[in-house]
Amino acid sequence: MIPVIKIPRKIPIAPRRSAFTRWFWERLEQGVFETTECEACGKISFPPKQVCPRCHSDQFLFKELGGRGVVYTRTRVHMTPTRLIPFAPLSVGIVDLEEGGRVACTLLDRKVPLQIGDEIQMVSMKFKDGVLFGAQAAIMKGDKS
Repeated sequence: MIPVIKIPRKIPIAPRRSAFTRWFWERLEQGVFETTECEACGKISFPPKQVCPRCHSDQFLFKELGGRGVVYTRTRVHMTPTRLIPFAPLSVGIVDLEEGGRVACTLLDRKVPLQIGDEIQMVSMKFKDGVLFGAQAAIMKGDKS
């Protein structure tokens, strides 16, 4: 399970959903971060894929991820599309997940901007009309901030 953060506004850009990915978005709303894992070679793919990018097998299973990782790279976007102006400046980055794979996402910089190498926790960002995922600084045991 990953934390669910409620955001009291409409989703700025709705993700494309398909019959295949509907399960991903429904589970994300509940705080479950999942993807696909190839049954033939064990490759974890994100976003979820019906065909393995490594061995091209179409045999996969759904795997819950712990949602922890490390910031691989990041940037801050000051000039955003009109729909994202309320979120500017917008921090975005790529994180390496503990289980393998890289995820591009919003970085939720609360107090101090996340830096390359910082440990993160994926979160479900629940808007009034949809859900997205992002990453925030990992909270260490005993840290109450």
